[in-house]
Amino acid sequence: MSRFGTTGTFAYDPGDTLALGTGVYLDVQDMFQFPFDTSIETDAVSYRSRGGQRYEYQNWSKNNYEFSFVGLRETKRDELYTMVNSLPIIRFQCPPSTDFGSGTFRIAPGSWSDSETSHERYDVSFTLEDA
Repeated sequence: MSRFGTTGTFAYDPGDTLALGTGVYLDVQDMFQFPFDTSIETDAVSYRSRGGQRYEYQNWSKNNYEFSFVGLRETKRDELYTMVNSLPIIRFQCPPSTDFGSGTFRIAPGSWSDSETSHERYDVSFTLEDA
């Protein structure tokens, strides 16, 4: 079970703003696995001078979160697949209306991965990144 509770909702909208959005509702059997993997993506470049001094330049960095689902039902997998392929801006909420982190997130392009583990049951993963 997730640390976020037994139910949750991904609200998403393709584009750059999240208005009302479309929702993907997750009940207890559909919740993702915890802990999820986190990583930091950055454009940092390191230089080392002839004298041995090290310099690092960085314009930006953002957090990435990989969500994994085990034994997900095929209908829920299809809903998540539609959400991920719309490359939306996204927010995750679970009762009592708490948000995952703060702000909104984007799906990392090319991050979707799934495999059918038994009849109509899938292991699914995708990555959210700070928007």
